Amino acid sequence: MRRLKGMGIPGTLVIAALFMCGFASLLTLTQDYRYGDRQYAWLADSFLHGRMDIDPVFLESGTTAIDTVVRDGKYYWPLGPLPAVLLMPLAALFGPEGQLQAAAQVSAVILAWIAAYALVRKSGFGGADAAWLTVAFAFGTMFIGVAMYPLPWYLANVIAVLASLAALIESRGRNRPELIGILIAAAFATRLTAGAVGAAYFFVRELLAAGPFRARLVRIARFASPVALALIALGWYDAARFGSPFDNGYRDSLLNPGGLAVDRERHGIFSLTYVGRNVRQYFLAPPRIIDGFPVPDKHGYSAVLMAPAFLWIFAAKRRMPDLVPVAAATALALAIFMPFYSGGASQFGPRYLNDVLPYWFILLLAVFRERGLGRAPKAVIALSAAANLALVGLYAVFNLMNPS
Repeated sequence: MRRLKGMGIPGTLVIAALFMCGFASLLTLTQDYRYGDRQYAWLADSFLHGRMDIDPVFLESGTTAIDTVVRDGKYYWPLGPLPAVLLMPLAALFGPEGQLQAAAQVSAVILAWIAAYALVRKSGFGGADAAWLTVAFAFGTMFIGVAMYPLPWYLANVIAVLASLAALIESRGRNRPELIGILIAAAFATRLTAGAVGAAYFFVRELLAAGPFRARLVRIARFASPVALALIALGWYDAARFGSPFDNGYRDSLLNPGGLAVDRERHGIFSLTYVGRNVRQYFLAPPRIIDGFPVPDKHGYSAVLMAPAFLWIFAAKRRMPDLVPVAAATALALAIFMPFYSGGASQFGPRYLNDVLPYWFILLLAVFRERGLGRAPKAVIALSAAANLALVGLYAVFNLMNPS
């Protein structure tokens, strides 16, 4: 592999160093250095015992009951149940405590890295460029922010990303609509927004595909069938917990006093009042300078600063077949996230954007497939990945010193 211009070091060494640093950070930081929240492991244990609520004994051993929903004196977890279902065999073998959830997160992150590499190769890149682009995805985006910390919210982000990447890989391979639908259904069962964004991308992609219109409608129906079944199952799950298939409990989940709780009480879950704040937090917020060091604000840090290599997607040409489907997915994501009362709360970078990140990635691949992955993009990838890894460490130290 060629040397980076002006850096005098082989590209293979850069990639190897970044992945070694990333893997070391993953193993280190996903040990519960501060948090005791293992809600998915606890929910898996509840499922094994035929119940849908979380035993309050577990919540007492955690740091908080934030985001749980209290109904009739019982604590429920409002996020999608699929991660808990996947953890059930391990919870049966090893119990719900310990490092079960952190181990699952490490495994899911590594699988996501592998899936990103496989997607790049399926998109026609050689091994060297595929490694560079996998580094861009793994460490040069907001994905790094959900990969490195053992929290249930972040585990849901990682599993949803993995399901979306797998669906994109299948679409570049045998392209079976039922299997793509199953994978998007898995995203729905983990994070509703991730499923909705994925469904928008594949619906528009199939609608605009070549071939007879009737054949396209048949493929859309085949894709939609497992998605519909998943939504019906989720509706049953919510009805069994809260009495309505349209109530997932999120509108009255527990929050810390002040801040988001006040906003939600005054303006509701969705309001145009939140748009300005969210635009700043998602795309404009710089790091804070504390004792001379740049530390990302845990309430908002610019996706542009985290993922500068992805600015190349604006070089996409109108004739690129992925452009309109990705635009549709992005429009839906922003329509949901910008007026939403929470920007992701305590986080490293705008974690909600992970729901649309795999689709931005596929457009980025289309751009570089046409333009080639030159020295400038590789330099940006290397520098942004290294900077993000360094900031992850500073962010961890800052959170330890400032737990509020």
